[in-house]
Amino acid sequence: MSLTKLKELTVLGAVRDHPMHGYGLADTLEKHIGWALGLKKSAIYAMLRRFERQGLVSRDTSKASNYPERHTFHITETGRQAVLNLKSRAFEDTAAPNLPLAVVLMHMDDLPSQARAAALQRLKDWRVSRIEGTEHSSEHDGAAEVALELIADQLRLEIEYIDRLLAGSDL
Repeated sequence: MSLTKLKELTVLGAVRDHPMHGYGLADTLEKHIGWALGLKKSAIYAMLRRFERQGLVSRDTSKASNYPERHTFHITETGRQAVLNLKSRAFEDTAAPNLPLAVVLMHMDDLPSQARAAALQRLKDWRVSRIEGTEHSSEHDGAAEVALELIADQLRLEIEYIDRLLAGSDL
């Protein structure tokens, strides 16, 4: 899955799970999980307009007193199908391991159990191979040594979470 597709999936999934007005959606995503993807309000608004043109979301407009009009976005049936299609294709892609694991995991619940297990195994295998590569790199001193340790430790921690999901404790 590309970073662009993960951003789209995150925005569409948020509209599906929490219909709300554009500013609230953009603000919530930017502050809570969107930062991990580099999602900014301007990009979220642009996606919402594009999704509306594509028929993936619809909006209701309301006006309260002297405030500007508010547009509340709702996912359409076409949008729901698009979310499922994005998810089913997303985790077959070998680039997915390069994305923030927490954000990737947020989108796995709708996958059939076999597809979810296969995707988790691919994510784990990629991390195991990266640890091996990091541990076999040449000797480094100072900050470079600490950086390599941090990378390996982060990968090990991610593997622990993936193993929990593979074991079924959080499915």
